[in-house]
Amino acid sequence: RRSSDLHQAVASAGIANEQSHTVLILDKSLHSLPWESLPCMEGQAVSRLPSMGCLRDRILRQQKKAAAEGQPDGTYISRSKGSYVLNPGQDLKTTQATFEKGLKNLDDWSSVVEREPTETELKDMLANDDLYLYFGHGSGAQYIRSKTIKKLETCATTFLMGCSSATLVDVGEFMPYGPPMSYMIAGAPAVVGTLWDVTDKDIDRSEEHTSELQSPVL
Repeated sequence: RRSSDLHQAVASAGIANEQSHTVLILDKSLHSLPWESLPCMEGQAVSRLPSMGCLRDRILRQQKKAAAEGQPDGTYISRSKGSYVLNPGQDLKTTQATFEKGLKNLDDWSSVVEREPTETELKDMLANDDLYLYFGHGSGAQYIRSKTIKKLETCATTFLMGCSSATLVDVGEFMPYGPPMSYMIAGAPAVVGTLWDVTDKDIDRSEEHTSELQSPVL
């Protein structure tokens, strides 16, 4: 009831707009809850970050890069600087059929399709490209170690389109860990993934919609 009342109050106040964005800084006791599903968050852009320091780092990085390139503040992705891994386990035929044709049109992109990538290949993709897309099981952690990612000086904006790809592991009194943390430490401007188990068909639909929204950039 309280959440519903808050949702109505926010909507009636008219303070939400297409430029607004909510950033959640969640501690070890709160990160496992589905805050993004609350009615008061409906229709809003929401992100999670591990700390205020991490948020400050991303704001300063994008401002510095935008100033150097003569661009307005923001994160920009070059159409010619991308890479993807598609169906490395060779058992996501529907996913491959859905995205392969469109991805092949991106001639300048590096890719690994229907085979397991080497750690060196993934390291090069993350370090040298603006955008990295992974279409496989989980987060792809079975192909690249977290310590390898953390040592990168720069890291691409990362889409991990697998089940629970952005899930963090609880470790009692210590801070949780997981793939998103590794990419954040490496300096990725953003990491997109799933927080819980999701079917491959649902993930495909979500990624198709995201691709449509990004098409002017990609």
